[in-house]
Amino acid sequence: MLHGDISNQAGVTIGFRCIDFFVRYKDNNFGDKILNTIFGKTKRAEIDERVAHVMEFIYRKTEYNCDLVVEEKDYTKDLTDFLDDKPYNRLVVVKSPAQITSRLIIGDMTWYVDDNDYRRSLINNHHAITLRELGQVIKLKL
Repeated sequence: MLHGDISNQAGVTIGFRCIDFFVRYKDNNFGDKILNTIFGKTKRAEIDERVAHVMEFIYRKTEYNCDLVVEEKDYTKDLTDFLDDKPYNRLVVVKSPAQITSRLIIGDMTWYVDDNDYRRSLINNHHAITLRELGQVIKLKL
């Protein structure tokens, strides 16, 4: 819905990569891997504060929609419980980067944000941008 209009016109939707961008699992060393198997990796996960701050701003202060993009292999009940109080409108579950590309092409998602160059290259779309580039895009539109 765009500006309260209930027509078929959709507003701007910004999709953020969830795993390894917004949510980072602690698995750097052997001790982390042991603790992950005991307690579960989602319970030990950390939120990237830069991404969280941008998402909070978009969710609360703009008319844009804020999506979290999760690969099907990472989608678990523990993850959804972990994300319950985070600022996002929709959780988008995808099987492959090609599904993100198709969402960008058909307009279901306007921008896809991820700082990993390799994953963005798999999407192969000029609307797959970094967090820094998103800041420039939002400044232009505000």
